[in-house]
Amino acid sequence: MKTGYTAILISLLITSVHAQQLPKEERLNLEDLIEEIARNSDLDIDYTLLYEDLLLLEEDPININSATMEDLQRLQFLTEFQARNLISYILQHGPILSLFELQLIEGLDEKTIRMLLPFILIEEAQPSEQEPLLSSIKKGKHQLILRADQILEEKKGYASISDSAYEANPNSRYLGSPLKGVLRYRYHYKDRIYWGVTAEKDAGEEFFSGSNKQGFDFYSGHLLVNDIGKIKTLALGDYHLRFGQGLTLWSGISYGKTPYVLSIKKRQYGITKYSSTEENRFLRGVGTTISLKDLEISAFYSRKKIDANIHYLDTLYDEIENVTSFQVTGYHSIPSEVEDEDAVAESIAGGNLSYGRDKFHVGLTLVNYHFGAKLMPDERPYNQFDFRGKSNTNIGFDYRVGWNRVNLFGEVSHSLGHGVAYLNGLLLNLHSLISLSLLYRDYQKDYYPFYSQAISENSTNKNERGLYLGTEMHPMKHFKLSAYFDAFWFPWLKYNVDAPSQGTDYMVRIDYNPSEILEIFCSLKEESKPRNRSGELPSLNEIVDTRLTKFRFQLAYWVSPSLQLRSRIELSRFRLDDDPLEQGYLVFQDILFRPEELPLSISFRYAMFDTDSWDTRIYAYEHDLLYAFSIPALHQNGMRAYLLIKYSPLKYMDLWIRLAQTYYSHVQSIGTGLDEISGKTKTELKVQMQVRF
Repeated sequence: MKTGYTAILISLLITSVHAQQLPKEERLNLEDLIEEIARNSDLDIDYTLLYEDLLLLEEDPININSATMEDLQRLQFLTEFQARNLISYILQHGPILSLFELQLIEGLDEKTIRMLLPFILIEEAQPSEQEPLLSSIKKGKHQLILRADQILEEKKGYASISDSAYEANPNSRYLGSPLKGVLRYRYHYKDRIYWGVTAEKDAGEEFFSGSNKQGFDFYSGHLLVNDIGKIKTLALGDYHLRFGQGLTLWSGISYGKTPYVLSIKKRQYGITKYSSTEENRFLRGVGTTISLKDLEISAFYSRKKIDANIHYLDTLYDEIENVTSFQVTGYHSIPSEVEDEDAVAESIAGGNLSYGRDKFHVGLTLVNYHFGAKLMPDERPYNQFDFRGKSNTNIGFDYRVGWNRVNLFGEVSHSLGHGVAYLNGLLLNLHSLISLSLLYRDYQKDYYPFYSQAISENSTNKNERGLYLGTEMHPMKHFKLSAYFDAFWFPWLKYNVDAPSQGTDYMVRIDYNPSEILEIFCSLKEESKPRNRSGELPSLNEIVDTRLTKFRFQLAYWVSPSLQLRSRIELSRFRLDDDPLEQGYLVFQDILFRPEELPLSISFRYAMFDTDSWDTRIYAYEHDLLYAFSIPALHQNGMRAYLLIKYSPLKYMDLWIRLAQTYYSHVQSIGTGLDEISGKTKTELKVQMQVRF
């Protein structure tokens, strides 16, 4: 029996040793957790994988008393130190008997505990007994989702034009309707069996006609089974690969520089399912991992068609010889995009060896890429070291070592016959109230990353050196300070920067959470980097410095267990060299209403914004339908509002409807090209139905 914990002994008199559930109003809403991770990203990231993982954990929570590090790393918001402290506490003191006991674990503050609650339960640890596979299949859960959305105003690309105008320029009109549709079917049993199908038609694409006589423009299917004897994972169909620190091979969601400064170390997931609608950045084929105690052996093969800009077509043999670039948008709504659809075959093969004990891990990854046509980008000064050819092989070594309050990690990767890239990092827990992170990276200009998502200032892991310093402190009760500083260098030219260059990026954020009903934070982020500016001679660009500063203040207040108010003010400032200062602001008010007595939730936002330019644009995460994500870039002058209603008329059915409108006060049209809308408003309507059985 544990001693010295009077508060816990008292709580045991009124708390069951078995699974405990807090009242609904004390459980974190999943959408709020997604925003915590997403709201500081300026990238259009598909969060489907993260969302699905957290939903599955909410359905089948982790028994905290039998959780492994591999289990806890699925909780993205837990740091390495928090996860290790939790496991160490159980090893030292025995099973956790009450949720109140979590407050005694070093590093777990009140907010983190509240974030944990939906995904954990407390039970006596039971010996693990693997169910027969066929028995498991019968116990699984099915999910069917149908979604449709559309911009209600007519875009130029859907307007009627004369036959002669269309014949003269077939790309002057979209081929299909403005309706976007998604169909998703999923099955899973706990974390053991997954299968599913996804189908999507983007706005403007044809449906059961033209180039899409088979119906939807994009289809994806997956089957993933875990724990079949020594086979840890078997994937058939579409899947993701995430090894090491993301430098050699990593597909799917990945985080860069965020307020979560202790999350710069990636957590290897190996082979996981793919169930998104992104049409190019995944693998299709077979992958498996075999577990031999501390050694894991993974092998994979993928072959699929990817979109590419065709440069040269051998008309005699009807074969594509050269392409200038690979495309990732997935849009096939005009003839030129249809021509580039599935233009090149992509074959990926390789494997991974991982050896790990409790606090030690090493891994070796080998991956070969082969394309059905030569990649030959147009010659530019900045891209003369870019990959050209049909084949490339990368080999990488990664490591993780941890003891006491120190954690070292890193990865080195080599494109055979070409460049090298490496990173090394350190996490240091100086005290329960102070933690530090440090990472140095060096990605050579002729390193060729295709599926690579290590921390970087560039959009790809090449032509960059950088030093990142971060800290997280709890200076006093209810306060948390997070900060990072990143200095980076680009040894060779970049797009729109005609010389080697350097820059800096820093962020400071203060969180104040005095109670469960009030959360306040403010953050300051500033980035300085160079950019081309036209010089006196047409052929000569001047390199000048730019500085972008953003300040954000947000307050969230629970008026009652069913009603939350959330307010934000954000300011943006941009200066190009000694040009006049450009500024912008965003103010919004959220109302989140989730009555306990009704199967209903309502999210409403009203926002006002005014920015001087695209450089001062402001991103704001918005609540959306399940598996749909909206982080619009707000610029110019106007207002934006949205209303999201979720209603569950039956236990197994959920319905969503979302109406969003943006009003621009100083324009006569919105957008450009085929997306141009005549008028001042842009309105989007989305509807969705989910059935579970």
